[in-house]
Amino acid sequence: MYFGDVCDRFPIYVLRNETGVQGAACILYPRLLRDFAEASQSDLFIIPSSVHETLILPHADPADSVQIKEMIREINEIEVDPEEVLSDNLYIYEQYTNELRML
Repeated sequence: MYFGDVCDRFPIYVLRNETGVQGAACILYPRLLRDFAEASQSDLFIIPSSVHETLILPHADPADSVQIKEMIREINEIEVDPEEVLSDNLYIYEQYTNELRML
């Protein structure tokens, strides 16, 4: 699975702050994930893209998680400066339980 495959199948939203610096912390804003999941009426995949931004994919299907984890690892290895990598992990926000967990 390539990043383009994910973009073709799902909308991807970039979460960052206005300055574009250290914006991944926006994921901690109260009610942000709950409101986003409610608006999209789905669970969410959360990808810690870098210290500057987080990617959100609505309509998360755990069956896609293995391929997306591999994509995260490859992008972090090739595209992201080592000091800006947050994680090679994929997270899911489950709207009905209001929980964020690592897959």
